[in-house]
Amino acid sequence: MTTFTETFVHFSDQPTGRFCTVTMNALKLPVAKVIFIDPPVPDETEADERARVLEIAKSLFSEAASSL
Repeated sequence: MTTFTETFVHFSDQPTGRFCTVTMNALKLPVAKVIFIDPPVPDETEADERARVLEIAKSLFSEAASSL
């Protein structure tokens, strides 16, 4: 069973919105990645933002896995 030990969060502002990319194990295989549009929340701390987007990513990873 693979253990995912590294999680990276990256934001990229694009004309169509702010894209959030959550990558697990970016520097080794296997890699798991999810990309979604996430509008910024005013007055949100960096820690709160990271926790919020990780919950969104967990939900998306779970939905994808159950679709296989």
